[in-house]
Amino acid sequence: MGKYPTYISYFYGKYQIIKWLNGKTIYFGSFNTLEEAITERDHLIKHNWDKEYSKYYQQQEESIHRNPKKYIHYDGWNYKIYKNVRGKLRYFGGYTTLEEAITMRNYFIDNEWDTSLVQYKRKHHPQNPISKNIQHVHGKYILSKYIDGQQQHIGTYDTLEEAVRERTFWEEINWDIDKIDLY
Repeated sequence: MGKYPTYISYFYGKYQIIKWLNGKTIYFGSFNTLEEAITERDHLIKHNWDKEYSKYYQQQEESIHRNPKKYIHYDGWNYKIYKNVRGKLRYFGGYTTLEEAITMRNYFIDNEWDTSLVQYKRKHHPQNPISKNIQHVHGKYILSKYIDGQQQHIGTYDTLEEAVRERTFWEEINWDIDKIDLY
């Protein structure tokens, strides 16, 4: 036996239960004390690691039921999903409607917040295919970019092609406003 009991690790001041199960690393919650973690781990072993018997998953479902927008944040443009996974804040995509964000949040919950699914969903998501620095809002295409730590609104365009053409121009000059002849 290593420093901690089997399936238990210590991370950021908490004892976590983590197990490789069915080809995935499954997180079964974090606990303030080693004793709590051992009790929960033993309970899970007794029930063959069925997450339905996990206090962590029961708490998550109760929390989602009480707060249907849990993990979803509206930034004025999109509903974005953020979740701490193994001590790191992870981004699970931006969605145009709250209903879509709730559906996707539930999908990620059902898939144990598997971060490998995020890239697939971001690349192929039907509501978010546009590309970096361009957002589709209320029928318009908005080009914006963080430059020197501040969000800069470059322009609003009627078509995606116009926005992409403008973005290409800005990329060619490395987003350097000093290279623009304003007169």
